[in-house]
Amino acid sequence: MYLICPQFISDILRNISRFVVMGVLWWSVSAATMLGMTQAATTAANDSATTFVKPSYISIIIDDIGYKHGDKRFTQLPKEISFAILPHAHYSFDLGLAAGEQGRDVMLHLPLESIVPSGQLGDGALMTYMDRAELQETFASALASVPNAIGINNHMGSKFTQLSGPLYALMDLVARQQLFFIDSRTTPFSKVESIARQKGIETARRNIFLDHFTSADFIERQFKQLIRQAQRNGHALAIGHPHDKTLAFLLQNLPLLKQHNIQLVGIQDYLYLTDTKAKTPNPVMQTEQPALQTAPLP
Repeated sequence: MYLICPQFISDILRNISRFVVMGVLWWSVSAATMLGMTQAATTAANDSATTFVKPSYISIIIDDIGYKHGDKRFTQLPKEISFAILPHAHYSFDLGLAAGEQGRDVMLHLPLESIVPSGQLGDGALMTYMDRAELQETFASALASVPNAIGINNHMGSKFTQLSGPLYALMDLVARQQLFFIDSRTTPFSKVESIARQKGIETARRNIFLDHFTSADFIERQFKQLIRQAQRNGHALAIGHPHDKTLAFLLQNLPLLKQHNIQLVGIQDYLYLTDTKAKTPNPVMQTEQPALQTAPLP
């Protein structure tokens, strides 16, 4: 028979205890580490999910391009600023080419008859008394004078845009060319949007005139209103003009839009992003001309 030394047994038990304690400590540390990593990953995911906010969208159109050689200065602006170019003006063709080369959206700024007779309509104006043949010829000539045009907005037009008959005839031509139509809203009684949608034409309306008055203070107030409207509705559309103060203001302040989580987009992207897709064309054409309402915007 072999005798086992008590000291030997004691050493064995001590070593077993040490291994058990070390195992428990290792498991505790590992579990805590894994728990911390899981919590950190969950927190990061939650932070990512809660901090992303969909941006609002703003589009700005510069109207009345083409009269002056100095209008070319507006090509300094980001290409997301769209140009609405007058037909048959001295610099219209060249500026249409230059804007297209920049990848900028180009529109025909189509003169339409106003309630108040005005010599400012210029060449290529469409009048409510024109028959369909004259309307088509004038429209085709105006469109050909502005290269790269992908859409239209109205120059003046407080009379034309309230009358169903002339508008249906015009929208037939617009649809045939697969153009969009932006309503400049020179009268609160405009029927442009409703008739354009009936014809399957993409459309939207102007929300803000940036420089109806050309003081720097007025332009700033209008720009702030544009931002507020975009934040409230998710999008807003402004129209400006080729004034020196407008150019200077936009060059300085457009970069600030990012601070408000607002993205500047061209007018074609604006139509897509704001879901202004046209409705199914109405097979019934209305040809009557209702009584004219004579309360245009100032």
